[in-house]
Amino acid sequence: NHLPRDPGHKGSGIINYVMYKLVQDKSLANKFIYNYTENQQKDWPDHIERMDQCDVYIESQAYTLSTKPLGEFGVTALECCSLSKATITCFNSHEKYEHEFKNTSPIIPANSPEQLEHQIRTLLSLPIEEIHKIQQQSRDWVVKYHSRKATGARLKQLLEK
Repeated sequence: NHLPRDPGHKGSGIINYVMYKLVQDKSLANKFIYNYTENQQKDWPDHIERMDQCDVYIESQAYTLSTKPLGEFGVTALECCSLSKATITCFNSHEKYEHEFKNTSPIIPANSPEQLEHQIRTLLSLPIEEIHKIQQQSRDWVVKYHSRKATGARLKQLLEK
């Protein structure tokens, strides 16, 4: 799924282009259903419910916003991980993240159209059990490092320094 509120800022054109390429690949026939809906202003609970209907969520392929580098996961990625979804998005700062949090993230980085296509093809080649494992890792990670409790403890630690 890719359900942007603002397609221009989420790189939806890139995502749709890559997905169109994948749909044309006969070897991938019947391996996935791609849902794309834009500009549907939904209440937050309705949006969460839509995201909960997917196995894999593509958050963003926005490499810049105006002229500034963007390329990092956002709140939607965290929401998707909390829903136990395999989540693909821009994520240029893996090393910085690992240094700061002393852990890796299960977010699947895709920082170019080529990487996006590669990551999706890789996911589609996995047995369903492996995708379920990624989904569980996503949920465990967001609870451990980005839940309210974890964020509060981290802020407390930073303020005590």
